[in-house]
Amino acid sequence: EDNKSLDEKIPAKRIPVFSPAEMGSLSIEDKVPATT
Repeated sequence: EDNKSLDEKIPAKRIPVFSPAEMGSLSIEDKVPATT
């Protein structure tokens, strides 16, 4: 059971890592239509 706790913490920490990466991609896409 202790092992499952660690496994659940690994994916949880990976989610926030994509947050900043996705935000950067969204910022670029938001500027693409704005320039058009």
